[in-house]
Amino acid sequence: MNPSDTLAELLLEIDRTHTPAYCQSDAYLADRDFPDFATAANGEVRNFYKPARKLLAILTIAIYEQHPAFNKRMDEKRFAAHVRQAVADLHASEALVGVAEPLKVLVDELIVRADIASSVFTHSFPAWTCGVEDAGEWTFGPVTFLTWPQWLSHVDFSDQAKSSYLDEPEANSRWKEILLAAIDDRNVPVSGFAGLFIGAMTDCPAVLRVEVGGMEKNQSRKLAEMVCKGALDAVSLLIGQRQFFSQQALQVERLPPAGINSIIESDGHLWLPGTSLTDRVAPRRGSHARQWLRQFPSELQAMAHAINGLLDRSHSHPQLASRWATALDWYAEGQRERSEAIALAKLGTSLDVLASGGKFAGILSLLVNLLGVPENAAYTRGTKQTTLKAVVKDIYDSGRSQILHGTRHDRMEAFERDRDAAAYLARLALIEAALRLQGYKGADEPKAFRTMQTRAS
Repeated sequence: MNPSDTLAELLLEIDRTHTPAYCQSDAYLADRDFPDFATAANGEVRNFYKPARKLLAILTIAIYEQHPAFNKRMDEKRFAAHVRQAVADLHASEALVGVAEPLKVLVDELIVRADIASSVFTHSFPAWTCGVEDAGEWTFGPVTFLTWPQWLSHVDFSDQAKSSYLDEPEANSRWKEILLAAIDDRNVPVSGFAGLFIGAMTDCPAVLRVEVGGMEKNQSRKLAEMVCKGALDAVSLLIGQRQFFSQQALQVERLPPAGINSIIESDGHLWLPGTSLTDRVAPRRGSHARQWLRQFPSELQAMAHAINGLLDRSHSHPQLASRWATALDWYAEGQRERSEAIALAKLGTSLDVLASGGKFAGILSLLVNLLGVPENAAYTRGTKQTTLKAVVKDIYDSGRSQILHGTRHDRMEAFERDRDAAAYLARLALIEAALRLQGYKGADEPKAFRTMQTRAS
């Protein structure tokens, strides 16, 4: 059934269930279920019984999938609420009666509502970083890294909110002052607005801030989170040490604990329990990290250009920028992963995404191009001499594919060398791909990284 026919059937169903005769019939008693209604703009109520809800769901999915004006700006759940309310409003006002193209009227109305719901939102995410913001605000493309005191200088509540929230106008007017004192001294009592932020501020030493426009709030936050995570992961990628991917992360990320306790017994007796710190724990490097990153301005600028492609609608190659950012996401998750086998699968997937498929041959072609070496280039693994081609075959065919398809399922099997090789090659490929993308003038097509030339070529 096409969307026009679905809408017509939905309107007939609502007509059927909103007549005096229906409300006094046996059908009404049979149809009644959990109350589901919408109050229209004119104050009338429209009930959506089970048949209407089914048609409404079909109509919502069809419109959402066919119109980028909606699926790029809000999530499906939020869009469904807009469709439901719009149908109730239009039916109650009889705006669709006698109209030649009721579906067009509905879609036009939904576009108006999407425009109203879409705005410019600035999102802030509590985070752990290497401390680049300690010496002052630090920007990476569209993302700003800040300490909490720096963040407080950019934000505020409205005067109305300060006067009314929790009936604490005095504390609310001093909320920044209270928070700054509480950051320095955990024993300082907090009240009013300050109480809303103290948990995040004491948990995470930094905050990442980014502005997103043209989307509904929930969809906007989803994209903002991707962008901020990409910024953190890009910095960790450039630093190049695996532990940084656990030390730099948004508060919302799934991370290991800071410490692990081991309890062992043998011959019926306990050993003394052991305690070890995980990669989460690290000293704040602050200005040292910032100074180190300054040595790589071209790489930072290139990766920021790629991350910005997720936000900037005028970006010259949005699809390749998205592909690069997705490959980085897989890489970062592979670096955070404790299981060697799963880590190898994720790192292999990172290369697979960057190459846009092609399996072993596609990844090999990608690496030959980006690294500027032949496929039989020598590669040393421990004491063993092998070739780039053989290593890629181990990473993809013997590694990623066999792990994901269950051929290699023994979780005690060692994959450390393959994991290290995949991490090393994927890191070089991601950095070089970002550098080439920044000056690329060719088509925005999926396999471009396999043939993309250097900026000087």
